[in-house]
Amino acid sequence: MSTMIAVRQLWQRAESKTILHDVNLQMRSGRFIGLIGPNGSGKSTLLRAMGGLRRPSAGEVLLDGASLHRMKPKAVARHIAYVPQDLSTELDFTVEEIVMLGRYAHRGRFASASAADREAVREAMLTTGVVSLADRRVTELSGGQRQMVFIAKALAQQPRILLLDEPISALDIRHQLRVMKLLRERTNAGLLVVAALHDLNLAARFCDELILLRHGHVLASGAPECVVTSERLRHAYGVEASIRRDERTGKPAVTALDEVRMQAAY
Repeated sequence: MSTMIAVRQLWQRAESKTILHDVNLQMRSGRFIGLIGPNGSGKSTLLRAMGGLRRPSAGEVLLDGASLHRMKPKAVARHIAYVPQDLSTELDFTVEEIVMLGRYAHRGRFASASAADREAVREAMLTTGVVSLADRRVTELSGGQRQMVFIAKALAQQPRILLLDEPISALDIRHQLRVMKLLRERTNAGLLVVAALHDLNLAARFCDELILLRHGHVLASGAPECVVTSERLRHAYGVEASIRRDERTGKPAVTALDEVRMQAAY
């Protein structure tokens, strides 16, 4: 089933600060979208708005033409899974129990896990490589292991849209590649994946489209080679960067060279 999520004239304010300024975006299933930009540019806020977790100050988010923020949370959860940046938890649950929480949107309030629930959990744990941790307490895990467990929880939800806030930040290089390949495979199977990413080289290599944010404004969106340019990185990040085309991947490869004076904010 084809899925479309649209952000229309979205403004987000917190107290006296405007975090997002008139954001307009449209995304469809089968795409891997990377949100890039410096710290404080609005990436996390945009993801939470797209996940129905934060009501916009103005504008709206549409899921297949329906206003997301008029839907009940459980209905949203049948379509959208969200993996936050902060994965701290006080729940002394096993890994398998945490992953099973991803099935709540598909179950009755007091219903026991069905065969379909157990199969979805098993498949998600196999996909993310956390089966061997099934009986471990999630509070005992390393940051990287916990990251994989919460990605498994989101996959067990069987969403049509997967939102992730810095999903590879706690991982070593090998596991960063594993997660990015996993997300790429999921989009090939029809999932829409939107992830906030700091590694520009991995973002450019794996994503179909990049959205560059600065001070809550969309500076550019489109194919990685169109967004990742020296001029735009200078404007967004305040760095002088060398951009070349990687011979093996054919994608832009970024080397930051030096800081430059930042252009005036909006």
